[in-house]
Amino acid sequence: MVLTYLKDKDVDGFTEISLAKSIGTKKYPIGTKLKNLVDFFKSLGRYEVVSSIDYRRKNGLCFPEFEDFKSFILENLKQGNPIIVENIDYGGHYRVIIGYDNLSSSGDEDILIFADPYDDTDGLRDGYNYFPASRFYYMWFDDHCLEDEYKKQAFIVIKNKA
Repeated sequence: MVLTYLKDKDVDGFTEISLAKSIGTKKYPIGTKLKNLVDFFKSLGRYEVVSSIDYRRKNGLCFPEFEDFKSFILENLKQGNPIIVENIDYGGHYRVIIGYDNLSSSGDEDILIFADPYDDTDGLRDGYNYFPASRFYYMWFDDHCLEDEYKKQAFIVIKNKA
């Protein structure tokens, strides 16, 4: 999805299976390691890749407060950068934040909009779903797939090189 969004010149050369193999995806409960996904995007040489691996953490979190998270999301969305996140869904699941609906000054009613290839939450199966932003923030951890140091607030931002 991210390669298609970025109009990557090699996107047609990949299939889901070839991507999974090149990224080193394993069967459940391991899945795709965050570092493998980061290394894949870096290996293409066309993108600046920023991830939770690079972030200085406070109490194990990249974004100690919800407002930090919200600012990070809004800034990257404004720049058109896809934000891949991994969280507790299905024990560990990647999806892409593509929108933020700012419904309240406190953030309590704000909504994240996701592109999700395993979209089974709203009955539409259109590849999109949404979730309360603050609730996502507090559920933003992995249970089965990632190494302990990356289990909290795992993300990858892909930026076109200037």
